[in-house]
Amino acid sequence: MAYIKTITFTVEDDHLVTDDTVLGRVGENLATLLRVDVSYWQEQWPSAVYQILIRRSDSTILTLATNLTPTGGMISAGITSECAMATGSVRVEVRVYTDGALAISGQGDLLTVESSLMQDANRTPSWYADATAALNTLLDAARAQANVEIDRVAAEASRVLTEIARAAAETARASAEQLRAGAESVRKTQEAARVTQDAARTAAETARATQHATKMAAVDAATVTAQQAANAAYLHDPTQSVAFTFDGDGYLYLVPVASRT
Repeated sequence: MAYIKTITFTVEDDHLVTDDTVLGRVGENLATLLRVDVSYWQEQWPSAVYQILIRRSDSTILTLATNLTPTGGMISAGITSECAMATGSVRVEVRVYTDGALAISGQGDLLTVESSLMQDANRTPSWYADATAALNTLLDAARAQANVEIDRVAAEASRVLTEIARAAAETARASAEQLRAGAESVRKTQEAARVTQDAARTAAETARATQHATKMAAVDAATVTAQQAANAAYLHDPTQSVAFTFDGDGYLYLVPVASRT
């Protein structure tokens, strides 16, 4: 089979059709140019831009060109050796964008990358996919275990924080109770002081009343005594008489009066 340098696709609805079947051998892109006739789409989206992608048999997706505008209804992109790094089928995809949004996409007939007797050193080994899958499984398990541990630590942290909050609330309650008890003690002390002051005032008033009553009783007694003394003096010597009076401090004393004739 002869290899050609240009591969051409034609758009039919949402499918890309070509008569070509071979892209090259591993590491050898015998075809160097990819052309797509997008006239069918251009009639529906005149101002659209286009993107050309290739998906290799190892599922690697390569972007060959983007933001393309058709010339004469055709868009094109260069094909590099990277497109032929894996033996198997290659699929071309074209995407149509209008105003930044995907309007439609179409995939083409499969192209083949044949094996080579001298495999390229960069070709992905056949065991690579299985090894990668196994490694990813181990990584997923490790991540899952790590997530379990993270959840456990987070739960423990939440428990500790809840306990701290509870202790803080209990301390605040105890402090409030102490403040309430202190305020009650102060109130009782103030009440006791008021009662004491009232008692002291009552005692002082009682003492003053008692002192006044005692003084008046003394005055009354002294008056009687003085009167008796004056009467006695008169009986003893009718020619002499005495009077009694009080000094400024309330003490009684006798005062002789003029002799009677």
